[in-house]
Amino acid sequence: MALAPRSLLGAFLIVKDEAATIVPTVAQNERWVDVFTVLDTGSGDETPALLERLREALGPDRVRLFSEPFVDFAASKNRALELHVNAPDGQRTRFAVNLDADEYLVDGPRWRRHLESLEADAAAAAADLFLVTIDFRTKLRYKYPRLFRCDTEAGYRGRVHEVPRGERLLSDASARECRIYHSVEHNHLGGSGERWRRDIPALEADHAERPDDPRPVFYLAQTYYDRGGVGDDGRAYDAAALRWYERRLAMGGWRDERVVALLRCGEIRARRGEIDLARACFEAAFALDPRRAEALCWLADLALHYAPGGAPDWPRAYLYALAAWQRRDSPPGDALFLDLDAYGRKGPMYLSMAGFYAGDGRNGRAAAEYMVALEPGSAQWRANLAFYAAE
Repeated sequence: MALAPRSLLGAFLIVKDEAATIVPTVAQNERWVDVFTVLDTGSGDETPALLERLREALGPDRVRLFSEPFVDFAASKNRALELHVNAPDGQRTRFAVNLDADEYLVDGPRWRRHLESLEADAAAAAADLFLVTIDFRTKLRYKYPRLFRCDTEAGYRGRVHEVPRGERLLSDASARECRIYHSVEHNHLGGSGERWRRDIPALEADHAERPDDPRPVFYLAQTYYDRGGVGDDGRAYDAAALRWYERRLAMGGWRDERVVALLRCGEIRARRGEIDLARACFEAAFALDPRRAEALCWLADLALHYAPGGAPDWPRAYLYALAAWQRRDSPPGDALFLDLDAYGRKGPMYLSMAGFYAGDGRNGRAAAEYMVALEPGSAQWRANLAFYAAE
């Protein structure tokens, strides 16, 4: 049977207690997504009623609703994908994207043009999975296989922080063209208390089953890190995160996870006042991937605020800040968990201060002008620029 005109792209979601976000999510995406398959895994709020209203508004051929108990993230997402793929002919789509209930497609027409182009691409025709770029608000960016071809056997594995499985992955082209914006920060990784309590035992079970698999180790560290910070509980979570990150580093393997582990270890060490150890972590992170600016920004911060003797180490801060400034606006597209501020405001922020005292008026002034243009309401950046104007 020929595919219907609107059968290019579907979205499959698992939801629970998403009353605050599910309506705007569907409303924002429905212009570009032909069919939504939504598996509710036990909502106790208004989510089911809101979904019913959405189905009435858009039609049952565009919003397909199911309700089943939550198993784990891989099993429930696989079930949602199965329900989507096995839709009646009029509701089948050629591609399906997995969305959270607070995510939007960025530039929907670009998505659809790209997916149409994949139909004529021999390499894409052989792929099961496609990378997309995910932005967590304006702070974090990474690539992940979220887009599936619906005539394959691809799916997920892992109880939590599940990873797609498929025989053939197509990477860069789709990641450049297809972006998802995650709008609600508290859902990120271990941010919410309920998810944190659920994630830890699931990740520990995955680790017990696959002790040589670095992924559960890394995400155990990430989950504890997201709960870390101030107070006795925060310090305990920091200590747990540090143990798991160091275990992940000892396993070797994928560079990007090791870079993130070193950055997180450095941040935790700095919070604990272990400045020499923090500096060593950031230096090791930069050595692993010199394209990235995050470690340079941290090292500039340490030179400004934690230099031996207490006074800022302006020359060292200047060198790190200048190197970060040279990486502005060009984050490495294939890197994991990019801190977008490190490629925006952080490098010029430090350089606008350190450049003056290091005697580099040209770059320091350019950085100060950059900061004034970026944050025109800031008196601090205008004052920094005034220093250069008085030279």
